[in-house]
Amino acid sequence: MDENNSTANTTATPADQPKIDLKNPFLAGLLTFVLPGAGHFYQGRIGKGIVFCVCVLGLFIYGLILSSGDVGWGRAVYWKWTPDDHRFYFLGQACIGAPALPALIQSNRVKNGQDPFLYGFMAPPISSRYVVNNHGNLEYANLSSDSLAEQNSKYNYTFHQIRKSLNKNFELGTLFTTIAGLLNLLVVFDAAGGIVIETDDEKKKKAVGSRQ
Repeated sequence: MDENNSTANTTATPADQPKIDLKNPFLAGLLTFVLPGAGHFYQGRIGKGIVFCVCVLGLFIYGLILSSGDVGWGRAVYWKWTPDDHRFYFLGQACIGAPALPALIQSNRVKNGQDPFLYGFMAPPISSRYVVNNHGNLEYANLSSDSLAEQNSKYNYTFHQIRKSLNKNFELGTLFTTIAGLLNLLVVFDAAGGIVIETDDEKKKKAVGSRQ
């Protein structure tokens, strides 16, 4: 009798499981990619939305805090693709969505010879090979780091200056922000795919295995 009840319980159909309305899975995934947890809030999965938002964004923000100092704020997150600096880490950091957008804005400003704003927040380091000329454009110049710093704004530092100032915190900031971005890809998958529900066949296999 107990065995029959056990079998009946383990072979419950998916219909007996609580259903989750994923609404538009594509839109939910997109919202989550833009901001961790946003897709879950859209689906009404408030608990999960809060957990993902706090954990993933918290990890990203902590990485920004670690990589802040006299050289500016959040310097471990930046976008730059030049012969002397291919910032592959940003490909992972960018998966956090909108929070990484300032890095693209700052990159464009520095590329056009403009000063970074907000204390160099997510601003890319400038190369010692280039300097801002009188027309506001970057031009090639074989200058030392000290000479370069004198001719540019306070937060236009080279990579070596930033790394030397922040020491190990630069690497830790890079690690935490990159992991946060990659974790958000899993959050996107959860928003778009929902929870995994076992089929009847899978449950029967487990029931047979437990009796053996």
